[in-house]
Amino acid sequence: MSRGIYALKILLFKKQFKLSNREDEGLRDFALFVVTVYVKAWFTSSNAIAAPYNDLRFVALLDSYKTIDEKVSQKALNKFINHLWYLTHDWAALALLDSEVPLDIKRSMVAAIKSDTEKNTFCASPEDLRLKVTMRDVPVPVSSHMNDFVDSRSLGIFKRFDLPTGFLDKDPTQWNECEEFQQCRLYFADMVVVNDVAERGVKLTQDYIGQVRTEEYFQDLLLVSQYSRRAVKGYTKEALSVNMF
Repeated sequence: MSRGIYALKILLFKKQFKLSNREDEGLRDFALFVVTVYVKAWFTSSNAIAAPYNDLRFVALLDSYKTIDEKVSQKALNKFINHLWYLTHDWAALALLDSEVPLDIKRSMVAAIKSDTEKNTFCASPEDLRLKVTMRDVPVPVSSHMNDFVDSRSLGIFKRFDLPTGFLDKDPTQWNECEEFQQCRLYFADMVVVNDVAERGVKLTQDYIGQVRTEEYFQDLLLVSQYSRRAVKGYTKEALSVNMF
């Protein structure tokens, strides 16, 4: 995301730089992709409840972006399809708790979960829950809905954390008033997607590691940076996403 911010800044103040036509065109293409496609996905990527539905919509959005820039669309899709592990029968069930998912899709999800069928949507085996998708498979998730990724095994995500599932016997229009639904939603709302947090930690390390000469200085620098982030209020992803979306 930092590169996207840098690109936007350069584009805004491009009259102060000597840019070639190729550089100017590249910046505009990159900035357009960041603003129209990438920003919202980046801000919501750490939300465990929103992740399944976001990932599915993001694949469709990347695919539709080919009408604007086919090359960027293909490059982004080729990268993103390696990170679709939320779209498995287990974690996809969290979309039931997502207020962005339409009610008719939630009803279809409940029907699929209560069925006796087991789907194998790109999932290699129960031991390997990562979604196996190639560029040839992209049309499938693009035309799919969340109910295509849940089945009778999807209740496992609630059983694993000893959470109630009685709300599934009610219509989705009644879930917000259901105590069991609120319990599940509150529990998973506090769950942060680990890889997003880890990647930001790695980025923080990369930013500062070249500026230190000793391990002691390195550890002190990390502590100061962490203290600074906590001291400055209102600039977290959560705070910014509330104001933007």
